[in-house]
Amino acid sequence: MFLRKCRLSKNERDEAAALGIKVVNDTIKHIAGRRGGLPKELICTGGRRYSADVVFYKLGYHVQSKLAERLGCKLDERYVKVGSEQQMTMPSVYAAGDVDTDRHFVVLAAAAGARVAISIYEKLLKEAVKAKVEGHKSL
Repeated sequence: MFLRKCRLSKNERDEAAALGIKVVNDTIKHIAGRRGGLPKELICTGGRRYSADVVFYKLGYHVQSKLAERLGCKLDERYVKVGSEQQMTMPSVYAAGDVDTDRHFVVLAAAAGARVAISIYEKLLKEAVKAKVEGHKSL
């Protein structure tokens, strides 16, 4: 595990060691590999080289939750609180993307956006059907 500008607690270091994970505090400068193949080597700014089979990376990320806060939505640590359909704690306010989790992957953000779209569509459809039924009853 490569860390840059981040330090692990003693407990986190112990857990990593118990799992056989080597922790390196350095910056990766280059990922070398065969053309079209898997990564083979990580080259750090200090010149040290490490072999690798797979590389996952996490960029620095800060959730932009000020608007949600101003709207009166509840936050859980730094993230907005949502229900199963991505609705926030205020009615008709939804969270699309990855503002409700510490897992920042494009595929998860896109999935959350899709859940929001479906939730809003279903809510509007229910309201339209209800209005139509109530309008029909008054005839």
